[in-house]
Amino acid sequence: MTAETTTSLSNFLTDMIAPLQESFPKRTVLSDELKRNTRRENFRGLQVRVPLLLTPKQGTGGIAQTGTLNVARQLDDKAAFITMARVTHAIELSVDLIKAAEGNNFVAAGSALKLHMEQAEVGLSRVENEMLVGDGTGLLAGPVTSATTNTTLVVLGTTANYYPLYPGRIVDIFQTGGTSVSASRTIVSATSTSVTLDAAVTATTGSAVYIEGTFGNATQGLRQPFATTGTFEGIDLGTVVGFRSIDGRGGSTAADLSMSILDGSFRRVMQASGKAPDFWIGDPAAIDKFGQGLVSQFRWQPKITRLDTGWEGIDYRGTPLIPEFDIAPGELYGINKSAITLYGFGNGPSWDDMDGNRFRRFNRSLPVEAWLVDFLQMGIHQPNALVRMQGLNQAV
Repeated sequence: MTAETTTSLSNFLTDMIAPLQESFPKRTVLSDELKRNTRRENFRGLQVRVPLLLTPKQGTGGIAQTGTLNVARQLDDKAAFITMARVTHAIELSVDLIKAAEGNNFVAAGSALKLHMEQAEVGLSRVENEMLVGDGTGLLAGPVTSATTNTTLVVLGTTANYYPLYPGRIVDIFQTGGTSVSASRTIVSATSTSVTLDAAVTATTGSAVYIEGTFGNATQGLRQPFATTGTFEGIDLGTVVGFRSIDGRGGSTAADLSMSILDGSFRRVMQASGKAPDFWIGDPAAIDKFGQGLVSQFRWQPKITRLDTGWEGIDYRGTPLIPEFDIAPGELYGINKSAITLYGFGNGPSWDDMDGNRFRRFNRSLPVEAWLVDFLQMGIHQPNALVRMQGLNQAV
């Protein structure tokens, strides 16, 4: 009877995976706009091949009536091989639920599983988005601005993004470089300057808050190609300046997001790559500040532009400025979709049943677990077609 029950529950889980794969990418603009490339020829083992364009193609020029053409110039291209990231989510099922299904009480079993799947969809989409807009390490917020010793208080300052630091969230605390301070800590509360954890930690100014179990195992993130030192996708950003993403403000200090700042960013990214952003994503409070300024200056509601996927925002040159809560405070990114590919072994998470069984039991414990696993990676082909503005003031 047990085998029959787990088979029945497996059927439930199978039926529920298709709706999850269809709907969870639609929760965030990047995963919705960057449809997954799952073609197997892109992969070599657990690595994905990402073609890179270091500079625009050269060799174009005018010619006299009897002149000679410019020499054919080779593409300044390379390829990076990047290991796929793995994002997992475990679902625990009690013996009580199994017995309910054993008695053909599939209403009880189905309701419980439906709730599990709904929450798995939220958790997977949210964490993957945090990775995709992050720095490639799984960083949520940091670094710590004020060191503390053996206390539950972690001070992150007023510039940290507290959106992902909600009460009840489980996080890791790491030092810069990967030394663990404390793993699987629960956030009890958060203020505008700090978070309180469920146990005391010693946090130095080199500490930061990370996605649970993720340090060193995250996907590549949008923040990485904006560095001016180090390597990204095998390219030395300090040497190959043309491969860097574009500082839309040219080093300017804090200011309200405005038409002039957007215009300057547009000019800089066009000069570097010849490609305009398809849409913009950024700190909701910085975008709100822009919208409020339009209303007060021009006494009319800003025009709203909508993407084909349904995401919408305040219009700039026919492209929307879309609020994205996982973006760091005061930042706005211009995204050209041709410059980025989201790769996946599949179109979304699926059940791990490699050993022939979807359910697993540990030690002498009665509950069983089923695991969702998603293999994905973000490849950035032409970083200089991406532009970022920092230091933008926020609406109150």
